[in-house]
Amino acid sequence: MLLSDGEIKEALASGSLRIENFDEGCLEPASYDCRVGRVLLPNRGVVDPSKERVLLHTGQWAEIETLEAVQLPSDIAALIGVRSSITRRGVDYFSGLQVDPGYYGKIFVAVFNPGAEPFLIEPGQPFVTLQFVRLGKPVEKPYRGAFQGLMQFPEDDVVRMTTMETRTLADVITSVGILETSTQDLADSVRALKTAQERQTEEVHQMRGTVDRIFWTIIIGLVLAIATVVVERLFS
Repeated sequence: MLLSDGEIKEALASGSLRIENFDEGCLEPASYDCRVGRVLLPNRGVVDPSKERVLLHTGQWAEIETLEAVQLPSDIAALIGVRSSITRRGVDYFSGLQVDPGYYGKIFVAVFNPGAEPFLIEPGQPFVTLQFVRLGKPVEKPYRGAFQGLMQFPEDDVVRMTTMETRTLADVITSVGILETSTQDLADSVRALKTAQERQTEEVHQMRGTVDRIFWTIIIGLVLAIATVVVERLFS
């Protein structure tokens, strides 16, 4: 059963559900919007958007940490999504489908910007939507995995992102543009060479025609001269 806003508040009041840094302004009719905390960027590492401007450029990846931490009881799971106001701007996201019952910690979501415009990641911006689902029975094995109590970016993610040699889509587009220009220049050069060859061929044809005309003029002149001499001898 999906919890309504009132049921979420009741679960918080009873202590069965905990949301650290809870803000009632982020409570929706049947969900809670976690806000942007820190951001993990390729080649830059962990960045605090409250201290410096963070833009997710075209073709760039980032990992976002929620400002809130959640603690789920054994009979509540949470479904993860990203606010539609953000996805409508072309930002895509990648995360697990749900937060398991028993989990305690922050939520981490990878995002990617395939759009044409940079996306400003603002501190405290409502970002990750959690829908809470009450189970028919408490789970037999609440979450006790490697990420239990996770309050900062996983070390493996930090190492991977800070050492990642990335080329953004903007870089690719620029490279394609350079390649297109180079290809166009090459095509223009080929056309110019072809035109020069055609012009040279035409000049050779014209010269050959001139030589042929001169040759046949000389031959005809010689034939006429010989014919004249023969005729004169015959009638002399």
